[in-house]
Amino acid sequence: MKFDVYAFGVVLFEVLCARPPVDFRVEEEQCILAMWAQRCIKQGMLDHITDPSLRGEIPANGLKVFAEVATNVFLRIPSIVAKGIDLKWNNWMICGFKKGFPERFQSEQVTDTGIQLYRKFSLAEIRAATNNFHEQLEVGRNADINVYIGDIAHGNLKVSIRRRIGRTPSETNMDQFRNEIQVLSHLRHLNILSLIGYCNEKNEMILVYEYLAKGRLYHHLYQTNNEPFPWEKRLQICIGAARGLQHLHGGTKRTIVHQNLQLTCILLDENWVAKVGGFEFSRMLPENISGTNSNTFVADNAGYMDPEYLASAKLTEKSDVYSFGVILLEVLCGRKPMIMTRDEDQVNLVRWFKTNIERGTVDQIIDPNLTDKIAPECWKEYVTVAEKCVCYEGIERPSMDDILSSLRSALHLQDNWRNV
Repeated sequence: MKFDVYAFGVVLFEVLCARPPVDFRVEEEQCILAMWAQRCIKQGMLDHITDPSLRGEIPANGLKVFAEVATNVFLRIPSIVAKGIDLKWNNWMICGFKKGFPERFQSEQVTDTGIQLYRKFSLAEIRAATNNFHEQLEVGRNADINVYIGDIAHGNLKVSIRRRIGRTPSETNMDQFRNEIQVLSHLRHLNILSLIGYCNEKNEMILVYEYLAKGRLYHHLYQTNNEPFPWEKRLQICIGAARGLQHLHGGTKRTIVHQNLQLTCILLDENWVAKVGGFEFSRMLPENISGTNSNTFVADNAGYMDPEYLASAKLTEKSDVYSFGVILLEVLCGRKPMIMTRDEDQVNLVRWFKTNIERGTVDQIIDPNLTDKIAPECWKEYVTVAEKCVCYEGIERPSMDDILSSLRSALHLQDNWRNV
């Protein structure tokens, strides 16, 4: 009977968080939902792991009561049962990751329901949330997309609303709209932007996302008068983005290639946690296939695109690795990947970086705000992994697993240097 009570407690958290009870695609401390949720409750952070589509729908006191009920379920488990569960989990951690977990312990792939997973907003709801798309609520704009801050759920939930502008949607735009929803329906991860809903009424193509208070990394690197980013924070953001890409490449049944990765696709929440967005051009590769042909060339992605893909039109996860390597260089050097006003040998950031690698003068092209702020061993680790990412041949580039490991090592070396 006590095991049934424990199982019901797990179900309560599944309903609240919309994730499997065991998920080895996420960080080790988050794998077991029940344990992770209890830690978040103790830290007063349960709302951070709640299903994004429920945020603002649950009154604060209602969430508190729910947490108390779920916690009491686990408190009622006899200590011998709890110790048994912990012991079994520890055995899995010791043996499972080395030998591979039995299939029955692995998380199930999200079913391909796509658009049905998300809330469909009426155009009237969107207009109410944005005060009829008022310019004072507009926080971003490019050639064909406007982004607004809005309030839904009776003003209890702040969201980001992305509206594609233009009177009539083209077939290409509609394909991108559907594709982004379809791709995101397979993804639920701390470091991936969460989609809440959509609106496709009266030729509108509108997507509603979780609101991220700090906005785009691009803004903080290039368009702010605030104090420059400390190196440690830059590293942490890169690690978060790497975790999101790691999930794309290996966390779902089918590999997902972002295909349009650039600095503007990395967004930051109020705690500076990085989340990857911008999935309108993403591709899901067929099962057990490492690449696919693609004729998609994104106009504003110059400087980020994999040269091997440009030559062969074959898209693989290593194409994302190249783009991520360019982002690592931007974060280090504080400059854009293409600057046409520079001297010819400095126009392309990757080429300029490689030239300075050969000369042994990379330290002379970094962001001046980082001078004497990076630990020597951290510098070596970071520059090495960035150089590997932007190799011209995909086979020579590391996997996102290896990149994440290197970045974590770099942060550890930086922290040790700071604490000396």
